[in-house]
Amino acid sequence: MQAEALAAHPKQNSKDVAKAVVRIIDTPAGERPVRTVVDGMGMGAALAPYNQQLDGIMEGILSNLGAGGRLKLNKNGDS
Repeated sequence: MQAEALAAHPKQNSKDVAKAVVRIIDTPAGERPVRTVVDGMGMGAALAPYNQQLDGIMEGILSNLGAGGRLKLNKNGDS
């Protein structure tokens, strides 16, 4: 099934994952995203609301554990 899905979407390429990793590494600290969508199948727009919802869930869990705000970017290098 996965092979069929990949064959049906030739723009989906595992090398795109490696390129995304390099882009993230090259992004300055404090500007790196929590998650990145690598999409060659046209599902990026459908995943955006999921990722937004997941951000809220993660923040809620961290807040309940006394670690709220941990997902916010620290651009000053302070702890």
